[in-house]
Amino acid sequence: MAENDAAVKDLGNAYIFLGEVGAPDPTVAEIQGFDPATFGAEQQTLTVTGGPTGGDLTLTAMGGTTGDIAYDATAAQIQAALVALPAIGAGDVVVTGGPLPATPVVVTWTGRYQGAAQTLITVDDSGLTGGTTPEATVARTRVASGLIPGGHTSLDNDFSPFYEGGERTVRGSRQNPNLKEQVATAREGVDVSLIQVDNETLLLFYGGGSASEAGKFQLPNTSAPIERSLLIVYLADGAPVARWWPKVSIGRTGAVRDAKGGWLEFPIRITYLDLTGRAPALYGGQIEDDTP
Repeated sequence: MAENDAAVKDLGNAYIFLGEVGAPDPTVAEIQGFDPATFGAEQQTLTVTGGPTGGDLTLTAMGGTTGDIAYDATAAQIQAALVALPAIGAGDVVVTGGPLPATPVVVTWTGRYQGAAQTLITVDDSGLTGGTTPEATVARTRVASGLIPGGHTSLDNDFSPFYEGGERTVRGSRQNPNLKEQVATAREGVDVSLIQVDNETLLLFYGGGSASEAGKFQLPNTSAPIERSLLIVYLADGAPVARWWPKVSIGRTGAVRDAKGGWLEFPIRITYLDLTGRAPALYGGQIEDDTP
C-alpha cells in the first residue's frame, strides 16, 4: 500500500441519519453531494406552461391552502406563501429556481420533514390568464430517502466508537498446538448523547412511548431496544466520509444528565447488527473501484 496523503482525513463535523431497518443503501452520488440541510429530502417541482401573462394560482400542502400567488412569482415569494401555512414553519421548505412562468421552482422539504415522504402539493391554476391554455403542474422530482436526521448531539460526549469481544485464541493438540484459530463474537457500535428534547429522542432513549397530545410524552411501562438503519457522515477536510449500516439496535446507556454546555443529554448506545443479505458500507476517502 503506497503512501497517499489525500487518503488521510481529519474528521470534522459529524451527522447521523436514521431510517427503517433494511432501507436502501445511499448512493455514492448522494454522499459526494452531501448537504446536511437537504440530504435525502424530497423535492417537488412546480412548472407553469402555456405562457400566462397575468392572474394567479394557489398551492395546497399539508392540509392548508396558500393565498393567491402571482403568475410571475419568485422562489422567495412562493416560499413565503408555503411557510405561512399552519403545518409548515420557517426552515421546513426551501424553494429555489424561478421566477415563474419561464422557470420552474423546486420545493425541497427540509427541517421537520427532511428525509420523509410527503404528499404531493396540489395546485389550482384556474386564476391564470393570457397565453395559450396556461397550466400549472407539480411533479415529484426527487424521492425522499427515508433517512431522518438524528438532530443535535453533545459536543462533549459525542460519537465514541466501541469494539468489544473479538479476541483471537489459537487452539491445538499435543502434537500440533496450532491447529486452528478461534475468534470470539464481537460487538461494535458508537455511543452518542442526544440533546434534542423531541419525540424521536425520547422514543430512542426510553425504548418506546408516544405523545397523544402536544407537550406530553407518555413513557412506556417496559422498554425495548429500537431497531433502525444508520448513516453517519463525517465532513472530513470538507469532503464527506460516511459509514452505513442497514440494521442497528439503539438503547439508553445511563440517566438523563446535564451537559457542560447546559443542555440535557440523553446517552444512547448504537450497536451494529447483521441483516441477512445486506452488508454495511464505507464511503469517501480515496476508495477506488477494484472490480476485476
